[in-house]
Amino acid sequence: MLGMGEDEDAGGVLLPKASECLYVVDEAHGLASVARDANAASIHTTSTLRRFTRMKGVMRAAYQALGKQQVSGLSLQDGTDLFDQVQGTMSSLTESITTHWTPEPGEEHPTWRAPLGQLPEPWRDQAEVLASATLEQGRWIKGVKRAVGDDDDIPATTRDTLVREIGILLERINAQAGLWNSWRSNRDGEPVAKWVSLTREGSLVLNASRISAGDFLAETLFKHGSGVLLTSATISTGGDFAHFAHETGLPETAEVVALPSPFDLQTQGTLVVPRIKASPKDRDSHCAESAQWLASELDWGAGNLLLFTSRAKMMKTFEALPASRQALCKVQGSRSRSALLADHAADIASGKGSTLLGMLSFGEGLDLKGDLCTTVVIQNLPFSVPTDPVAATLSEWLESKGRNPFAEVSVPEAIRILTQFTGRLLRHEQDTGRIVVLDRRLAETGYGRRMMNALPPFKRQVQ
Repeated sequence: MLGMGEDEDAGGVLLPKASECLYVVDEAHGLASVARDANAASIHTTSTLRRFTRMKGVMRAAYQALGKQQVSGLSLQDGTDLFDQVQGTMSSLTESITTHWTPEPGEEHPTWRAPLGQLPEPWRDQAEVLASATLEQGRWIKGVKRAVGDDDDIPATTRDTLVREIGILLERINAQAGLWNSWRSNRDGEPVAKWVSLTREGSLVLNASRISAGDFLAETLFKHGSGVLLTSATISTGGDFAHFAHETGLPETAEVVALPSPFDLQTQGTLVVPRIKASPKDRDSHCAESAQWLASELDWGAGNLLLFTSRAKMMKTFEALPASRQALCKVQGSRSRSALLADHAADIASGKGSTLLGMLSFGEGLDLKGDLCTTVVIQNLPFSVPTDPVAATLSEWLESKGRNPFAEVSVPEAIRILTQFTGRLLRHEQDTGRIVVLDRRLAETGYGRRMMNALPPFKRQVQ
């Protein structure tokens, strides 16, 4: 929807014009990341180079069907020359990248990232050539597509096939143009994250993404929509909307409101921080002590949900449990999500205990009412490590401005995720239970206390 245009005439095809729409976005805490990811660009170099021969064939067939020497200001040879220019420049760029970057042996996900989004100058120069060439290609192909679609002398079956194939070609060229436009950019403000990754087969993938979606959403959604309603249980950070406003480009004139929960949180739920000695940074010790606490303190005859921030820690903790406890566990990834939830519900209904072990996707959107979940255990605070290229570029840029990415980004995002995790406990007015956080940082550090204060007002028990 947001990609349909950035001006007041956007829309009018699948939806009315933006100025005639009232947009309602539920689960809006994910709006910024969805918008950012939707505008990311990538090119698989091997498959892209391989497609050029077929692309030229499609355009040749279009010219033959039209019976014209020139279409949209270009002859078939002119268009073929454009393809050859793009193909040659891409091949040269690929060779330059492989010469510049040699992945570490045994690296699981080989990735090279441009520091602060700044590519080597020769690469930017080649991206400039490619951006201009693919822009011209796009205009030409769009004109040919229109000419074919409007030509009633072409048999209907041939015309429809050509229009469809040219449309696919146009989408691919536009996607390439988006990547090259990002790669040639050298913005003064927030940088664009740029990185190169390697497939298992050894093919290069070129990538680019905004580090935030604020400018894009401000321009496409808030500027032109007649009204926008954003709603979620985790938009604010303890009643503070500043982080959400920044990452979404929320206008200063926007009205914000945090509504009280319909539940009696202090009566229905308890937040417990046990006395765990091991630091979460010491994975082996923390997993071992987590397993000890779970084995002795969890009500294994009830419905439980255990949430982890990584598969490695989840499996290490599970493997440290006694066999008798493992038999009562249902581990994410061992079967389909629907099968695990069905078995969990069946065991609880039959009076058996059942414990679900999962990661982030089990911490958001999972609806376990009543006896299906009376205890939620969160092994450690859900800080994301800024190793992915977008987060790393954002963190690097904030540091270059003398700002603190941990305080500005990591803590608010961890609060949002932690609030989602705690939201798995009470799903109905009669639900009761406890949330256990096996991470002493929540009670013993300044940022941890900030996080605790931002959580819903459950009764606190710091042991």
